[in-house]
Amino acid sequence: MPLWRRSGLDRITDITLYSRPGCHLCEDAEARIRRVLGRSSSRLRVVNILEDRELEDEYVFRIPVLSINGVDVAEGEITEAAVRKALRPPVVSGGHQ
Repeated sequence: MPLWRRSGLDRITDITLYSRPGCHLCEDAEARIRRVLGRSSSRLRVVNILEDRELEDEYVFRIPVLSINGVDVAEGEITEAAVRKALRPPVVSGGHQ
């Protein structure tokens, strides 16, 4: 089974990277995220925070920020391991009695 299917990527509806032009950490993060996504059907949306004043106010000192399904899950120097962890589906424990 492909990694993207094992990792739950087929259930993720929104993968967003908040970024800005000239940000080398953002460029590195985008490359790492795209490498992890590989051939999955999930698509990365890159948002330039400078085009929206509210986003700029919220993220200017935090970028790059990776958001999955509307939840910020990683920021700053985003590693491939951090991306994989963020994309992993939550473990649900079965309540055996």
